[in-house]
Amino acid sequence: MVSEEGDDTFIWVVQRKDTNQMATMGGFVDVGESVEQAVHRELKEEMGIVLEQGSGSEQLKLQGVYSDPRRDNRRRNASVVFVVKLAHTIHPKAADDAKAVKKIHVDEIEQYDFFADHKTILLDFRHSLKTSNHGLATTNSIGSGLTGEQLQSAQSAVAMERSICM
Repeated sequence: MVSEEGDDTFIWVVQRKDTNQMATMGGFVDVGESVEQAVHRELKEEMGIVLEQGSGSEQLKLQGVYSDPRRDNRRRNASVVFVVKLAHTIHPKAADDAKAVKKIHVDEIEQYDFFADHKTILLDFRHSLKTSNHGLATTNSIGSGLTGEQLQSAQSAVAMERSICM
């Protein structure tokens, strides 16, 4: 979940009760439920936030699908990640399996210990904020002097390194 204040972007994350690590808000999709419905349910269960039903395309923006077999040491799963923009006046509350809720600036992601590949997900989100319409970073020094193919290869190597769970 994202909150914008002026030119600054903040991300709401949860502290998990089971590991004490920070994580993106989420959970498993129930039988008979769409991933969009699961987002609505999990927001309500973990943070007490109720989004209007039926206007999901305006509120939920698909960030990506994360399916690296190494992403979670507990079991094989994939995450469908959505970005939800919240008004800066909304303050989520921890509930269910969330011990705490914290608002962090997008430039502070590296300062925290995140569960599984959630740091990768958040770094990808931050990267998407800084990309041009062509998908190339406008403020990323990794691409200086590289051809498009070399840049794509270097970015893939960085993404693979970040996705490995220890």
